[in-house]
Amino acid sequence: MPSREEIEWMEVSARMGDRHLFTPLLDGERIRIYISPADSKRITMAGRCSGFKGEVTDLDTGKRYQVHGAPCSLPECYCDAYVVPLPGN
Repeated sequence: MPSREEIEWMEVSARMGDRHLFTPLLDGERIRIYISPADSKRITMAGRCSGFKGEVTDLDTGKRYQVHGAPCSLPECYCDAYVVPLPGN
């Protein structure tokens, strides 16, 4: 039986279709890229922590990025993200 988190995730994915909007920071600027549901799930399930969360692919350009947790305005919260382009992009 799926957990409550997994059920909520499946419901969100069903509503969003096959493209999820992701708005991380790149070189201090907010960017808008669309990623796959699998990439979105992987980075979301990594939790609100600092450090490496995974890799994602921009569905429109094919560029790949490493995703890292970034602090928001709340103490000890890393719900924001920044990305680093992977070599070969």
